[in-house]
Amino acid sequence: MAALGLRVGVWLRRRWATVLLSALAVGVVAGAAIGVVAGTRRTASAPDRYTEYMGGDPDLGILQQLGEPLDRSIAAIDGVSSVETLIFVPVFALSPSDGSVISEPDPFAGDALAVGGRLVQGRMPQTPDEFTSNRPLADFLSAEHGIELGDRLTVAAYTLEQVAGNFDPTDPPGAGTIETTFVGVTESPAEFDDQGLQMVFPRDFLDTHPDVGVVQTLVAAKLDGVTADEVMEQVRSFPNGADAYPFASDRIISESARRAVRFQTTALWIVSALVALAAAVTVAVVISRVVRLDPDERVTLAALGARNRDVAGERAVLAGAIAATAAPIAAIVASVMSRWFPLGVLRTFEPDPGIRFDPVAVVLGVAALLALGAGVGFVVGHRRRVRRQGAASRGTAASVYVAGWPIGVGVRFATNGPARRRVAHVAVLALGIGALVGSVVVGSSVEQIVDEPSRWGVNFQYLFGNPFAPAQNDMTGPLAADPDVAAVTAANIGSLTIDGSEVAAIGFRAVKGGLTPVVVSGRAPNTREEVGIGGEVARRLDVEIGDEVTVAGTSGAEHRATIVGIVATPDSAGNGAAMTMDAFQELNPTATENLAFVDLRDGAKPDVLERISAAVYTPPGALNTPASIRALARVTAAPYVLGVVFALLLFVGGIALIAASVRVHHRDLAVLQALGGSRWRLHEVIHGQVSVVAIVGTLLGLPLGLVAGRWVVSLLADAIGVSPGVDYSAIVLMSIVAAILVAANLTAGVAALRSARVGAGSLTAAE
Repeated sequence: MAALGLRVGVWLRRRWATVLLSALAVGVVAGAAIGVVAGTRRTASAPDRYTEYMGGDPDLGILQQLGEPLDRSIAAIDGVSSVETLIFVPVFALSPSDGSVISEPDPFAGDALAVGGRLVQGRMPQTPDEFTSNRPLADFLSAEHGIELGDRLTVAAYTLEQVAGNFDPTDPPGAGTIETTFVGVTESPAEFDDQGLQMVFPRDFLDTHPDVGVVQTLVAAKLDGVTADEVMEQVRSFPNGADAYPFASDRIISESARRAVRFQTTALWIVSALVALAAAVTVAVVISRVVRLDPDERVTLAALGARNRDVAGERAVLAGAIAATAAPIAAIVASVMSRWFPLGVLRTFEPDPGIRFDPVAVVLGVAALLALGAGVGFVVGHRRRVRRQGAASRGTAASVYVAGWPIGVGVRFATNGPARRRVAHVAVLALGIGALVGSVVVGSSVEQIVDEPSRWGVNFQYLFGNPFAPAQNDMTGPLAADPDVAAVTAANIGSLTIDGSEVAAIGFRAVKGGLTPVVVSGRAPNTREEVGIGGEVARRLDVEIGDEVTVAGTSGAEHRATIVGIVATPDSAGNGAAMTMDAFQELNPTATENLAFVDLRDGAKPDVLERISAAVYTPPGALNTPASIRALARVTAAPYVLGVVFALLLFVGGIALIAASVRVHHRDLAVLQALGGSRWRLHEVIHGQVSVVAIVGTLLGLPLGLVAGRWVVSLLADAIGVSPGVDYSAIVLMSIVAAILVAANLTAGVAALRSARVGAGSLTAAE
């Protein structure tokens, strides 16, 4: 043991510079791998940590249409510990340049920091006529109108009567104009689902300007000692409370946003595994080169009585010393890398941006680094079995006579030799190609889901009407009578309680043309006793087609209905439900047919849209894109990023495989050159060998990637409840195949330049 310690000490003193440099390289590489793992863990935990940081999710969300807001009455209910409110008010900014209405922002009064919001610039309002905006609106006001923090802005306010009468923002403002000041910018996790432009006045804005109308009120309440049902029973007893209903999406981080986090986390775990594997190989190569034992030194140690296990133990200690020196470097690199996570738009969910030390990832990563270092040293120090000199690989002599030389020789090289090595090379290549192709298929299919509204419920050309106000007259009758209208369906969007769970729902009546909700499976409901539900709802309630559920509405009445289809609704995709209008109005008596879904006939007159719009007021953005689709649109780049990682790893791994394969046939190439093969002939041999392996790997990997991509897309479509379908371009896939063959042969060319310099003299040297 003393001798071992002496040798280790001497070795480290003599090679301290090499040890430090190699430890630096090992620490950076290992730290990068640990950092990706720590970043993935940080991304996965961000929604829960943000929710905890903000004090937890609301226990109840309440949506109230029109009328005096009930937020203060709700706050006075026993057991309601806190209330946050956002009230949609018809208050529109006027352009400083020409006084025209800026209709893009959604105006609110209430709590600008409701449901997890935070101030990121400026300050909160201190007077009723000050307002804050979200980041998108701040950028819009600055870019389009030159409005910055601290600037004054005139707004036009409209009355409740104007709102109820389907007002036009270009009408004279019944509540007059108000001078306001832009004082702060906020950020909220809700912006992940909805990138709409929002301006928020304080709650007492409505007290100061009582003539301003109220379109919609959203209340998020926390409860203590009282149930949501008990609170709703009291709310519905208030004046203007009959139409109030629980709001399904009342979490700080919505389910659609959490799904996007899981989607990116899954991709990051795959990247983490691949990066960890690549890092392990790199660390092993670096350490093995530093601690490898000179053959003469091994002979000397053996002569002095050192046993094989003694040498292996010594090398393990030396390699462990390098790994131990690299460990703090790896911990620092991993911690610094943590500031990059979560990636992209998911950073919105991180409650404490910046460097974050992950003790679990770092401790486990450092332990793995130490174990790997010691293991590599032990393997390097252990005596290896010496290969019998003068033995060429099997099949060389026969290869010379293969028809089509030198391509035939390359084919023989690719198909000859130890079966395990050949299978391993092809398997690694096929898996890499499959992963790359699968990433492209998933990416293109996700883009198709986002870009094709018919997949998630919008199977009509145009929408008319105001979902925020009851219809004052019959819209669908005149539309159905219009000869340019091919199909029209009357609708109302509200809420239903299905088996005790609040669900955004649509009531519909096909007036002309049979335009019904998008059916993913089964059929659309057509009687009072039938209901269609979204895929997310079915999974949440653990029901399927053919099951009976209890359906209730704002009236308190309920009845049993049979699930006849899995549907996608235009406002909720797979997180909604659909019933016939008769059944919907029976459960929600105040619901009116205030929306119309319309398809025009081919060759319709050019003025038909203008004619219908003039007769039926439709607010801008009357229906928002479903939250799950908006969330999906924010992460469409993730599969392509993963594909780039797979491509890089495939390229690096391919270089290693080609180099190893050429090295195995080093002696064979010398034999062929001794038999008269020119340098360029040897090049062709190597290119033939590499091309065969690449083609076989591609033939296996391409269908593997298509199957894997189709499977992932089907899981994703089922998860968000949209119509299934896979999209990929044959041209793109063929381009990938061509790129793989080109890259393989370029790499083979580099290897061939070295191997072609092998002379027949190496045979004598080998002997």
